[in-house]
Amino acid sequence: MKQISFLIAALFFAMAGFSQTTYYWVGGTAATSFTNLSNFNTMLDGSGTARVIGATNDILIFDGSNVGGATPTTGTVTAQVSGTSNIFQLKLQNAANVVLQRAATGTGTINVNGDGTTAPDFVVPVGNNLTINNIVPAASTGSIVTVIAAAATGVVGGNITIEGDGGSRISPIAAGGLQFQSGSIFNSNATPVSTSAYPFGNATTQSTVGGVVFNTGANLNVNGNKSPFAGTSTSPTVFMLPGSNYYQRAPRGDGSYVNSKAFGNFFVQNNTAFVCDGTIFKLENLTVENGSTFITHTSGQTPVLGNLVVSGSLTAPAAGSTNTLIMGGNAAQTISGPGIIDVPNFTVANSSNVTLQKNITVGTNPTNTSPSVNIVGTISFNNTAQFLGDAGFTSRVNGSATDINGSVVAGSYYLAGGAGILSGNNGLKISGPGITPGTNVVGFSGGGGYVNLSQPATATTSGTYTFSSDSATLSSANPNGFDSTSGSVIVTGTKSYQSGTNYIVNTTSNSPFGISSSAPSGMTLGNLTLNAAATTNYNLRINGTLTLNAGILTIRSTDTVRLLTPTPIGGGPFSVSKYISTQTNGVDVGGLRVDNISSPYTFPVGSNLNYLPTILVPVAPADYVVGVFKGATSTGTPSGTQLTPAQKSGIVDAVWTIGQLNGTGDCTLTLNWDNSLEGTTFSTYADNEIGIAQYDGSMYGVASGNGNQSLNFATSTFSTFSPFIVSKTGTVLPVKLLGLYAKFVSTGVQVNWNVANEAGTLKYEVEKSVDGRNFTLAGIVSAAGRNTYSYIDQVISPASTIYYRLKISDINGKITYSDVVILKQGNNVEISVYPNPAVSIISVAGLAGKGMISVISIDGKTLMQLPVNANSMSVNVDKLPAGTYILQVAENNQRHNIRFTKE
Repeated sequence: MKQISFLIAALFFAMAGFSQTTYYWVGGTAATSFTNLSNFNTMLDGSGTARVIGATNDILIFDGSNVGGATPTTGTVTAQVSGTSNIFQLKLQNAANVVLQRAATGTGTINVNGDGTTAPDFVVPVGNNLTINNIVPAASTGSIVTVIAAAATGVVGGNITIEGDGGSRISPIAAGGLQFQSGSIFNSNATPVSTSAYPFGNATTQSTVGGVVFNTGANLNVNGNKSPFAGTSTSPTVFMLPGSNYYQRAPRGDGSYVNSKAFGNFFVQNNTAFVCDGTIFKLENLTVENGSTFITHTSGQTPVLGNLVVSGSLTAPAAGSTNTLIMGGNAAQTISGPGIIDVPNFTVANSSNVTLQKNITVGTNPTNTSPSVNIVGTISFNNTAQFLGDAGFTSRVNGSATDINGSVVAGSYYLAGGAGILSGNNGLKISGPGITPGTNVVGFSGGGGYVNLSQPATATTSGTYTFSSDSATLSSANPNGFDSTSGSVIVTGTKSYQSGTNYIVNTTSNSPFGISSSAPSGMTLGNLTLNAAATTNYNLRINGTLTLNAGILTIRSTDTVRLLTPTPIGGGPFSVSKYISTQTNGVDVGGLRVDNISSPYTFPVGSNLNYLPTILVPVAPADYVVGVFKGATSTGTPSGTQLTPAQKSGIVDAVWTIGQLNGTGDCTLTLNWDNSLEGTTFSTYADNEIGIAQYDGSMYGVASGNGNQSLNFATSTFSTFSPFIVSKTGTVLPVKLLGLYAKFVSTGVQVNWNVANEAGTLKYEVEKSVDGRNFTLAGIVSAAGRNTYSYIDQVISPASTIYYRLKISDINGKITYSDVVILKQGNNVEISVYPNPAVSIISVAGLAGKGMISVISIDGKTLMQLPVNANSMSVNVDKLPAGTYILQVAENNQRHNIRFTKE
């Protein structure tokens, strides 16, 4: 029984030894001792028991609703710390404002040992403020050390400030021992007094690596010149997690600041010139405010994973800096602000998408021998943003670096294990165990063997890691595009737009594409996307997809846009406001070429103002090039003679130039047009009368195939390719006889005639008559592709009047006759009508002076008559509708019929 009683008593005393007592500050607002036990009471109003022995299991609370005990008081508490206090917990609550002050030399220590539970032991909630300083007396070098023991934790939602020059600090012993929550603020206002003490302790003796954690939304303000990260770059006491905010408001001072550290959002403020003390692992948003300067480290990288806003300046050290500014985020990023960015090197990483809203100067430092701009991912230029300076420029495609063996830790932003072989992987994507797809390499440490990552590792693992790049994308809203002197990239170094670079055109431009310094006049693109009108400035090869979302792509007359694969053009449906226009100049027509077509393919082409798409259906794979222009000509070229209005009345007034390359075999063409190009006669054709005629080098052949009047298309199959027109099937374009004249010469009668559009004409037969009714053959002249012909009839008839005409034979057997010219013996006068075609007035010459002139329609109706009263007369035909008419001259019991055209 005594033994049992003894055990019960021992257990009672043991429990009593670990019991907690909560005390509230009742010492008021006047400066008084933190260690004065009577300043704490078990009751907020002071009606309880005063703190007696200062036990290690005490919980001390500053409650802002009453800090005076029996005399209710609010305001700032100034508690002067001396000696060493060991407690379970220290808490602020209800908007408390507390100053822990060291008023003498030496150190005052508060050890927060924890109560053994998971509840936080050092607590500064939202709305509460804690300041730790040694400002009384002014010359004091004393300090206050708040130690959060390994078994304890701290949580801050309010504000903490450490100031003065005595080395005051908060030192969590365990990793993650002090957590700053969203909205909390830590003001690091300390100034140097020794190299061994920093606002969060020294990583090797008073705190631990990552002992302090600033979570998303937490704020660290550096207003003094004592680093909050302690003294060494390899053992930082503070971890800044993604989304946390770091404000640099004073020049760099004692300790390590950014070297080998990762940050959330980083701000340079208060007219501060901040010089980096080493290579940064990562930054999220970087903001350099007006009047402030961010100066990168001499070497290494400055990786930004969020937005970059520079209202002040972002520069590099003056002498020999090789630092690279890397935009490496996995979400959309912008670079903006009215300030200056002047850096040695610039990179956009593989999976990054950066919008540039301001100029960036790269490579002005003369001691940097190879400055560079490397675009591995996507960069979008606004209408004025440019790359300036002496750097070279590369849009990178299919890059790679040497594989390495390494390891990652879940949640970390680095890969370990690749020392010495990492210099080529900046901006590439990394793949391997534990790596999130799309992760960029945003930096490296050759000596330490670390590869810095844009996204945290998903697992703790190891293996082989590979590095590669996809295709860079250049997107510009600059009207000058990529013109080398006024466009988005005007650096003066060597430019390399690597084959396969993607382009996005966002505004109307005549220089939308860049050209490599050593390249010929052509270039190869990956994907091309048009969100606005553009005109080619080079021959283009596209090995990806061409997409027309808006505007017209104009292909210059000397250029070809070549699709290396028959991928359909995206962005349809196409129309007169969205298509590909093929320009003309002289005999040249711009072309859209598509390789290896083996199935129906639509060429959404057109002329300057007309959408005239073409569909090709080949029987075997082949490459085809298509161009089109308005205004049908006799030679199928833009510079050829325009067909006459009469000829155009029966066709579609356009020419399609189609070529078959690297292949053979039939191909079915479907040509489309709009109503404005149809001739007046063409609109009367039935569907089965519409076909396609091919120009064979000297003339247009017989039109073949069929069409559709309501849908405006014609279809036919060909095995050879050249210019094509749409006309009536089974016919060729008739020869246009511009004039027929006859006169006496020394060797007989010379008959002259002028023609246009001789395509399809076989021969001219000169016929003569003495009565105007019965004609005999005088001679034959073969069609020779000329405009002017002549024949001399050496057998002169004795009749007083001789009549001549032409019998014109086409290759398809069609025969037409010209009007008759009359030649009278003795006066060598012939009746002629000019101009023909006529517009408003025609002149009739060679008249006898008496008779009648009649204008007769083709169907035989007499439309007007005039008496002949002179040897030449004028006839006003202005009111006649356009068409063909007969002018009949009746004199001396003879009738002379001359055909003319009214335009």
